[in-house]
Amino acid sequence: MLSALREMPNQFRNPSNFLELLNTSLLSKIPGAPSKISLRTSRRWMIFLGYSAKEKSKGYYVDDHERADVVAHRGAFLQTMEDIEKKMVYFEGEEMEVERYPDGCQSTEDNHQSADMCVLIVHDESTFNSNECNRVFWLASGTSALFPKSRGRSRMISGFMCHCHGFLSDGELKSYSCITPGANNDGYWTNKDLVEQFEKVVPLFRKVHPYAKLCFFFDNSQNHHARAPDALCASNLNLSDGGKNVRLMRNTYYFDPQGARVEQASQTAAGVQKGVRTYLVERGKWAVGMNLERARAVLDAEPDFQEDKDKVWLNVIASKFGNTTIIFFPKFHCELNFIEMVWGYIKAVLRKMCTFKFEDLCKNLDEIVNNIPLAYVRRVNRHCLRFMDGYRKGFKGPILDYIMRKYRAHRAIPALSNDMISKEFEIWKKKHKKI
Repeated sequence: MLSALREMPNQFRNPSNFLELLNTSLLSKIPGAPSKISLRTSRRWMIFLGYSAKEKSKGYYVDDHERADVVAHRGAFLQTMEDIEKKMVYFEGEEMEVERYPDGCQSTEDNHQSADMCVLIVHDESTFNSNECNRVFWLASGTSALFPKSRGRSRMISGFMCHCHGFLSDGELKSYSCITPGANNDGYWTNKDLVEQFEKVVPLFRKVHPYAKLCFFFDNSQNHHARAPDALCASNLNLSDGGKNVRLMRNTYYFDPQGARVEQASQTAAGVQKGVRTYLVERGKWAVGMNLERARAVLDAEPDFQEDKDKVWLNVIASKFGNTTIIFFPKFHCELNFIEMVWGYIKAVLRKMCTFKFEDLCKNLDEIVNNIPLAYVRRVNRHCLRFMDGYRKGFKGPILDYIMRKYRAHRAIPALSNDMISKEFEIWKKKHKKI
């Protein structure tokens, strides 16, 4: 048995794999040994043979979860989600196979979704590395394991999944995209790539939910708030027409002294981007002696330029589809996005299959992503909805974590007294001596 343990690769040496090896081949070769043993016995035998579990060290950081502006955004987000939840289908049952519809929202016979329904579709990106293996290894006493120093080559996924179907696919079209990031590979994922992907997946989800309102959720990164390449921006313009690295802006409008709307082209007849002076001259706002800084300030204060400041590129694209909306999660609140738990599931399976080879990573990743249990997706969505319900009821921090553990079988957190929960939490903390 000891030689069998030593021959096992470090990333695969654990009680479960040792148990399988014992029950399938080793025990039959030992006179008087039982035909099968339990996982607990396998663990005890590993410890007796000098092996113990050692965890790789992990970094720690503190975020701004309770910063004033973040709390304000969280409050507005939770109110929006409360309205959406009233129009969402939810699932229950042992395999989350039973559909339940909120009051007033009935499924249609053919399409399963009525015009009153909302569908929650979340997005996120995640990177998977070829050298990511198990953090816990069973090693002989006094020994250590050598592993590659780098994380290895990586594979990135940008994915959209709904709370009822998970990832979608229709032939070659899928609701997730994979790239090998790097200057010498597929490049790097940008907001332009995300928008192009978004334009492709909206019809994919619309095909499954022909009448429902599609609510797309994105994390609150700066990249996701980028404006369209042709957005109006006075600070990008020169005083005169044209110039190096000046991007072309979309056509716009202004109001004449009588209040009539006048359409204005952003490029000259020769296709050159107009400068600030040309914009202002055509609008009758140019004053002799204006310098670039002053001219930009005047143009930036115009209604059309002010209106474009708040236009996120994703929102511009969503408006073209109809009955589609974009919502951003509060910053530092990954616990509200259920796709984060799906990434965790994928990484946990990949670690068990780690061979430190990039080719195996690509093969295993495709297989896992295409076979994520739908029941798991629905469960983690319900888990995130309970987190939101806990925030609405005034719980947060370690106490909310405790409540989530205690009521994890519930669709919503019961009405609880803060004093009662605080007392229960203190008792639980003393018992477990951690948190």
